[in-house]
Amino acid sequence: MTRLTITHPLLGTVDITLKPGVGRFTGRWRNGTAQITAPQGASRQAIARAVDSLAPRMLPSKPRQAYVTPQRIECHGVTFVLSTQSHKPDAILARPRLPETTVAIGSEIDLSTTEGTATVSRMLCRLASRLAEPLLIPYAEQIADRLGIRPAQWRIASGHRVLGSCSSNRVIRLSYLLVFLPLELRQYIICHELAHLTEMNHSPRFHELCNAYCNGYERELAAHLKSFNWPILR
Repeated sequence: MTRLTITHPLLGTVDITLKPGVGRFTGRWRNGTAQITAPQGASRQAIARAVDSLAPRMLPSKPRQAYVTPQRIECHGVTFVLSTQSHKPDAILARPRLPETTVAIGSEIDLSTTEGTATVSRMLCRLASRLAEPLLIPYAEQIADRLGIRPAQWRIASGHRVLGSCSSNRVIRLSYLLVFLPLELRQYIICHELAHLTEMNHSPRFHELCNAYCNGYERELAAHLKSFNWPILR
């Protein structure tokens, strides 16, 4: 696997990953940066043409996030409080705490730039990953108990695009990013994975189960998740 970085007039910095076994070019955003997966052996000319082709489709979904100080990012169970500090002007000082975590942003970090925004977003993600277990697992267990369902185990995952998964050995993994979701969307992801304990696909029977677990609101919750304005770059 080979990696390289280019600059594109529309997408800005673009990270390219050339992978063996990949047959086509695909693109997505991660931490506010365009990520392109390309077939191993693709020439620079082919990569440039592919990025030009993907750019118009990727631009509408480009994550846009703005941070200011002071600012409070309210999540269920934890509030991230953004402030400015000059003790270490080029760093962010923070420790994960419940119910309030202070994120002290160095005075030299320019929040008006893509780099500054990405730096804060990465710190928020790092803090959320440390807080995820106490915030998510007890709630997931509560929902499973109410439904009378017993997964083999709950785990916290680092997935940035995949918010939940269920394995054939009945282990459910929840992305730490659920920390940033409102309670009803956390519940939706959890119910979705619990339904997979019975149906390991997305068949009509699966959606019947998931809808029942969501009290008849599966479609509305799925639409809400698609339109949710994340407080981090994703």
